[in-house]
Amino acid sequence: METLFISRILASVACAVIYQTQILFLQECSSARDRGMSSFLSGIWFAVVALFSIIVGTDNLLGKRMDIACAGIAVLNFFAFLAAFVFHETPKYLLLSRNDRKEAKISITFYQGKTVDLKKAIEEIEAESVTNDPEIIKINIFKVPYIRKAILLSVLALQNTVAFWSILLSSTYFLKDAGLENDIAEYSTTLMAVSYVLGTCGGMFWIVKYSRRKTLLSFTVINVASLAMYAICAELTKHILLFRYGCLFSLVIYGFSYGAGAGPTSRFISGELVAQNFRSRVQACTVSINQIVVIASTFAILPLFKVIHAWSFVVLFVLPSIGSLIVLFLKLPETKNRPIDDIVKELIQGKN
Repeated sequence: METLFISRILASVACAVIYQTQILFLQECSSARDRGMSSFLSGIWFAVVALFSIIVGTDNLLGKRMDIACAGIAVLNFFAFLAAFVFHETPKYLLLSRNDRKEAKISITFYQGKTVDLKKAIEEIEAESVTNDPEIIKINIFKVPYIRKAILLSVLALQNTVAFWSILLSSTYFLKDAGLENDIAEYSTTLMAVSYVLGTCGGMFWIVKYSRRKTLLSFTVINVASLAMYAICAELTKHILLFRYGCLFSLVIYGFSYGAGAGPTSRFISGELVAQNFRSRVQACTVSINQIVVIASTFAILPLFKVIHAWSFVVLFVLPSIGSLIVLFLKLPETKNRPIDDIVKELIQGKN
């Protein structure tokens, strides 16, 4: 038991680093045109693995045999580790950090295909160097006004992901409190995970067709509305029992809208707001702040839920998300198909 506890802590630390690195990696090896779809791949894979884990973790499969489950995961991770050696370093890192033009061209060809216009791709990457002043890079990122703005916008975007973990961990409890039958409530997590996967699959195409702002804001509005609808249905269930199924429907809609845009888009938007040399630090900062909020809300939700029931969703999730949506609507620049240096200049000039 002690070994499992320690291994889970180590795995949690490793997953936090790997997940954020993966998003950065996907962004830095893609062109501006393909950046959205590439970044969305991490969201799809996360959703699929989460669904697979939920299903396999049931008592009917490997829920009571964690030794077999962990062994299977270890084997898969080992093959993934070997596959990573095939990958090249990202072209943006090679060109902007190492100034290795030869290797950068090889990397661009590897990730974007042999038909890519190398001259155009190199020029697109080099445009970021305009914002990479060596003296600015050395100082605290919080001392650079446009980076502070990028961090604030990224944290506000991630605010809309806070409810996900509480709902994923305790959806059965919430639905039982709303009066749903035990069997239906117990399968609610799986049903929400399925809708999450379907949402990410659709989101990969929507992120290409529609603007970042439209994708993020529209699906976040649906996301927040579904949480508010859950609270309203839970209250109405006290008078009309049929509304308890509205609570289940609300969580299914929540999972779908989260996967379709509210979740994945908010996780990679920070990487589209700053130059390459600041990207990893800004993303680490925004995710760290977000995780502090997630942990605080996860610990607060159950005690508060016992006092005010479903209205705790409104207090902890809906109202903060509405506030963040207002700021994002007013201040978040469009990033789709735009060079990073162009976005940075817009933030510096404060056009929005």
